[in-house]
Amino acid sequence: MSESPDEEIIEAALVAEGDHEELAAGVDSAPVRRGSPFAHEPRGLRRQVAGEAAASASFEAGLRTVTAGGGVLSAAILLPIGLAACGFFPGGAVAVAILGGVMSVFGLSSLYPRWALSGLGLHIAIFLLAEWRIWS
Repeated sequence: MSESPDEEIIEAALVAEGDHEELAAGVDSAPVRRGSPFAHEPRGLRRQVAGEAAASASFEAGLRTVTAGGGVLSAAILLPIGLAACGFFPGGAVAVAILGGVMSVFGLSSLYPRWALSGLGLHIAIFLLAEWRIWS
């Protein structure tokens, strides 16, 4: 076989059973790495996975809060509709007041709980007004 200048010659020698301690004494004994050979830092990977899980939970919590804010807005939109329905159709005003109350209760977990609580009180008042109009 002809050797090119870029190739290295690798020699292997047989070692007798008792000689391996003497040979190992000259070798630097670094700890054996476990896990993927492609991972740069195993602990960093754990932190990254934990960070992604926290970001996902944070996103879901934020999504729920924003959706509850939509409940506050829909309850506010239902207020004038319920008031108008009290004058023309009290039975419909009861349904609108119940729907607005449910939206307000849903909105209590939003960024605007005071607005949701105010809307809930107003929808209860519309409900009572509509019931009074029905029974009087």
